[in-house]
Amino acid sequence: MSEPLMSGPCYSQPIKALATLLVVALALAASRAMQPLVDGALPAPAWAFIAAALVVIGASFSALLRARIVLDAHHVREHGLWRKQAALADMTQLKLVCVPGLSWLIAPRLVVQVRGRGRMVFHAAEEALLREVVRRALAAQALAAAGGGADARRG
Repeated sequence: MSEPLMSGPCYSQPIKALATLLVVALALAASRAMQPLVDGALPAPAWAFIAAALVVIGASFSALLRARIVLDAHHVREHGLWRKQAALADMTQLKLVCVPGLSWLIAPRLVVQVRGRGRMVFHAAEEALLREVVRRALAAQALAAAGGGADARRG
């Protein structure tokens, strides 16, 4: 693994604050709804379902808060609920998606077509990081087209 050139959070602070607010509101609503159910006897499968829902919500929320994108000389990686990685030289199509004026709410994202792997989406709180990924991917493609293909895909 190469030394990171750039890295940053996948989601902005306002998105994280909104997610926190929604999880707290969900917890309050669930606690109010559960009170009458706790007084009565719930069957074990119902408790198992509730526990599974709490695990899914907790893991998703934690991943959103900790998610990071890392760019190195040969790859872009996103670490969140799932880990994603794509070689810059294998990116055949790139689309930068940003909603002007709403990037505080809707995270900028890069949709890439990866040779042999289909589409992948990478999020970043900072649009500049995604633009650098695009710049480096296009440079890697140009290097591969010029005959340096073996070096461009190294990593």
